[in-house]
Amino acid sequence: MRRSTRIVAWGMAAMLAAAGCARGADPKERPSQGDTTKLIDTYKDHTDAVLAVAINPANPNEFVTGGRDKSPERDRPMMRVWNFAAGRQAYAINYLYGDPLALSYSSDGRYLLCIQDNYWDKEQGCIRYVARLTIWDARRGRVFKNLDRGEFNAPIACSFSPDVKSLAIAGLGIKIIDVYIMDPDVEKIGLKKQLIGHLAPVLSTAWAADSARIASGSMDGTVRIWNINEIVTPLLKTLVGHSNSVNSVAWSPDSNSIASGSSDKTVRLWDVNSGMLRYTMEGHTEAVTSVAFSPDGRLVFSASMDRTIRVWDVATGGCLQTLTGHDGPVEALAVSSDGKALISVSQDKTVKTWSIGKYPSAGRK
Repeated sequence: MRRSTRIVAWGMAAMLAAAGCARGADPKERPSQGDTTKLIDTYKDHTDAVLAVAINPANPNEFVTGGRDKSPERDRPMMRVWNFAAGRQAYAINYLYGDPLALSYSSDGRYLLCIQDNYWDKEQGCIRYVARLTIWDARRGRVFKNLDRGEFNAPIACSFSPDVKSLAIAGLGIKIIDVYIMDPDVEKIGLKKQLIGHLAPVLSTAWAADSARIASGSMDGTVRIWNINEIVTPLLKTLVGHSNSVNSVAWSPDSNSIASGSSDKTVRLWDVNSGMLRYTMEGHTEAVTSVAFSPDGRLVFSASMDRTIRVWDVATGGCLQTLTGHDGPVEALAVSSDGKALISVSQDKTVKTWSIGKYPSAGRK
């Protein structure tokens, strides 16, 4: 059911990854920022729905996407690694078994988390329960460790802590968030803590800048804030207000706010210290699939099944711009660490790159 082909030799991929550049990349600069966000490129290399995207925090010119690509040459899905400045794909990684559902880079750019979906085994005529989270060594271009999750705990969300000492995994099978110790010594990677409290499966996790607090969004319609260092009562707050599943959560850079996107078609902005709702941002006509802050904390971006991306003013809760161009639901988005680029991926099989606007009026009440 999921097939892909290896694009280049693995050794070449490793060298390219270590160099952090595309093969034959042009030394061109990113387009200059205007007052609003503008479309730069549309990449059509994927041949099926694109499901996930992550930008390397240590090298904003490098980003990776994952989808349901198929190829007659090899029965494996793939991740595609791109160079933003060159405007093209650098190479592909296809040692996966299931579709890549979620991707997350470590803050130093060394590791890449990839969650893989279960897949249909044509030869055996049955579902194979991959339910696997793979940790890739992005610098060396090879698998660092596989964490098998089991049939009834299919992962769907993953994230590294900013200090790269922990990682969080959540899934459809159970209502628990697993926190793992992350270590350069692969033998030391192991389960550290389980966060229990959601009443339905968890769909999204995000870390605060202190690497101690986690925000989680769940099918139970709540956002919960946890502290992994608290032994007895790690649950700090439960944020209630959404009327449907919370599909995505994100912390503001100063960790004072959380944005959440829901199947109730809204984006909500929460005050972390008080637990109070600051704004309900309405405008999307279908479920919100992904949210992200700009690095300066002035903007929130939201992607939706309605095929649009919206840009919101954090200070007022108002919509600054609606980005159109995708012909299918937008599955995920990511913002570069330098605040210049927005990447979106869609069921329309495309990846779009955008130059983020300056929005001079944003941040003023």
